[in-house]
Amino acid sequence: MDTSNSFIEPNRSNITASNQYTDVSEASAESITLAEVSKPEIIMALECKGTKVGCAVYRKDSKWMSCYVDSNIQARDTIEEFSVIFKQWKKTIEPSTLLVSTSFPLELEPVINDKNDVTEYKIDYRPAHEFSVLTAIKNLSKAFTQNSTVFQPDYEQAVAHSKFWVRQLNPDSSDIDLNPFSSSFFNDDNKLSAGCISSIFSFLAFEGDIDIEKCIKRFTIDSLEDNMVISTETITALRLFQDANHPNLHYTKPTQITSSTCLFKIINQTCSQLGAELLKEWIFKPSTNLNVIKARHDLIDIFLLSENDDILKEMRKSLRKIKNIPRIVRDIELVSLSLSDWSALVSFLTEYRELMDLASKVQQLDETPLFVSINEVLPRGLLQDLLSQITSVINIEKSELMGQIEIQPEINTKLDELKENYANLDTILESITQELEEKLQIFNIFSVSYIAQIGFLITVDLKHLGAINNMISKENIDNWEEVFSTSTTHYYKSQTMQYMNQSLGDIYGVIADMTVEITQKLQSVLSEYCLYIYKACTTIAQLDCHLALAWAARQNGYKRPIMTSGRDLVIKDGYHPLYAKLVDTFIPNGISLKYEEEGDEEELENSSSNSNSNSNSNSNLLLVTGANFSGKTVYLTQNAVIVIMAQIGSFVPASEATIGIVDRILTRVSSRESVSKNKSSFLSDLEQMSSIFRIMTPSSFLIIDEFGKGTDVKGKKAPKVLASTHFHELLEQNIIKEGNGLKTCYMEIYVDENAGNTKISYLYETHPGKASSSFGICCAKICGIDADIISLAEKIYQEKVKGGNFATFFLNCSPEEELRLKQAGRIVRKFLEEDLDRTKNIYGLLSTLLAPMKN
Repeated sequence: MDTSNSFIEPNRSNITASNQYTDVSEASAESITLAEVSKPEIIMALECKGTKVGCAVYRKDSKWMSCYVDSNIQARDTIEEFSVIFKQWKKTIEPSTLLVSTSFPLELEPVINDKNDVTEYKIDYRPAHEFSVLTAIKNLSKAFTQNSTVFQPDYEQAVAHSKFWVRQLNPDSSDIDLNPFSSSFFNDDNKLSAGCISSIFSFLAFEGDIDIEKCIKRFTIDSLEDNMVISTETITALRLFQDANHPNLHYTKPTQITSSTCLFKIINQTCSQLGAELLKEWIFKPSTNLNVIKARHDLIDIFLLSENDDILKEMRKSLRKIKNIPRIVRDIELVSLSLSDWSALVSFLTEYRELMDLASKVQQLDETPLFVSINEVLPRGLLQDLLSQITSVINIEKSELMGQIEIQPEINTKLDELKENYANLDTILESITQELEEKLQIFNIFSVSYIAQIGFLITVDLKHLGAINNMISKENIDNWEEVFSTSTTHYYKSQTMQYMNQSLGDIYGVIADMTVEITQKLQSVLSEYCLYIYKACTTIAQLDCHLALAWAARQNGYKRPIMTSGRDLVIKDGYHPLYAKLVDTFIPNGISLKYEEEGDEEELENSSSNSNSNSNSNSNLLLVTGANFSGKTVYLTQNAVIVIMAQIGSFVPASEATIGIVDRILTRVSSRESVSKNKSSFLSDLEQMSSIFRIMTPSSFLIIDEFGKGTDVKGKKAPKVLASTHFHELLEQNIIKEGNGLKTCYMEIYVDENAGNTKISYLYETHPGKASSSFGICCAKICGIDADIISLAEKIYQEKVKGGNFATFFLNCSPEEELRLKQAGRIVRKFLEEDLDRTKNIYGLLSTLLAPMKN
């Protein structure tokens, strides 16, 4: 059947050079993709007024507009809070252009113009009138009218903002709002975000003429208040993505020291790139929406049912065959797709259909919004149509076999004729060679060949060049003319070759040109359905993430936590998911941070000594003490990691857990030291603590590791705090007292005193109370500190225990020590007399001054 009229006929004047006719589509697609598409232009608009912040984002290549609902800054320090929020947005959005109003608060400009930030984006200050709510409403209305499918929330948005959980409690109720934002987005609470949308439209119009009705193919809404705020310091301290070495390098085997892992590596059991990228986003932005978290936990419960095991293995097998489809869909309107792109797209549609069939077999899955999403975002009928559209034009199997795009027969009769000539080209060339030989009566010294973009030529080997030149000089019957030559061959044109070019044409080039034009026509048809494929990709990524979290829970024995809207944190037999992988045996520990109801003065003083019995009940601040290397930092960070895991929707490493929603996790675990900033470690610690206190909220979780600073935590508005310290004097001298929400615990050790040589063994268990000592001298021995230093430290410690006079102790020196002390004094005085600003060689000066001490 001739259907050539349904496709664009090739333009013979635009033939592109190619040695094989598919190189045009392959090479051009690859070069344009790498040069222009690999770094898409992302425009981010930002507005902040008072304690509110709004944001909108436009991805120019995919025509995807997204915005954040206006959010209130809850912290005491607006600048610090805005800085944390902005850094989190930058990390997830990666803008190339940042639009801000000329009325943007001056005090916030250092945040967006941070010179120490390596993020590359240009800032464009736009007139304040461009941030117009009415303009945003008008333009978005045009886009929605043009295509009603542009604005539809995915299933998790429907769960987060609908009455889904009411329907679960009452199965007879079907009251669920599938488009929760459509009627209320442009109210007074979202003026800033709407203004950001308007500024993006103005920016696009300023760059060139745009079709408002077609410049948006996808519109989504997010809410900052539905995500936990995690600072950069927290991401580093908790090893969410960076590798984590063994928790105690002094007690590890060489093979364990080289082992490393991070939270993402442990729970990333995804089978597709789509799933892996979404899981990263979940870890960067854990949910604070109770409905979303419970929905994710419910899905993991379903996927862990034993009757679903075989089906889930098949689903994971299908997911592994899915490639980076969003990039391909993005390219549909930009460049000619390559063969690998077409194969990946067909594979995606095929596997999606397979996943739809498998999902219908998963027990209890049909009761979840995810199942509805799988079947509705890309309906089966449309999916089949898309597959038919592609496979009816492109022969995928033959293309993969030949390594080039092969158009199906009868799509274009002219193309079929050219392909037939191409297939018989060797026979044609051989026939023409024989005809010329008969005409010229010269045999076996030349042949006819074809070179793409040049045409038909006569080729002569160098050894026969003399005979050909003799023929041309005597009687050039066919008007031979040399075109070019190589070291072994000479190429000629003739009247016969010109006739062949006119009658057969540039076969390779025309086939390549027609192939590209036919596939571009197909891409134009498919571009109308890009939104459906994008949504299907989102659903696939969500399915992959849930399966991955279920797989990780099964492999590691994680349990489902109980999530509440309160602020309690109760964990029994918890363990660190990272460090448990690096040691043969990991000792579990529990925690209980509870908030008393107003007027409830009851305290549970007589608790069991077992730390997992939640002996630190009725408190919101737990202070941990213990010896060096006893596991305090691991204990602190493990509880924060468990909270994050729970709020991304994962099961947690604990036998039981009840977790109240945390809106932000703030840490002071490692010092932000910087020589260039000329700040001491202590000053950096103070700045970190100051930042934490300014941006914390009553629902925050603070992790403070070995910072000796007491805080007033009275009142119900205090956040959850888990801290550790080596300053035992704070407790021994009653500088800090238990009560008023503060409890203490310590890391248990076993002390073996044999013949005066004290040794300790770490038990890594928490117990209520306080540690008697840091056992710093024992830890110094483990670290290999010089024996003389250890001996002196032991003498000083014994003097401290006896309550002796340290001044008298240090004055009782041996003659040798007294001499060295005098030498040290003279060296110090000489050093202080030097003008260091004029001293070019500091190391040479120190070497000269210290020389007497070495003798």
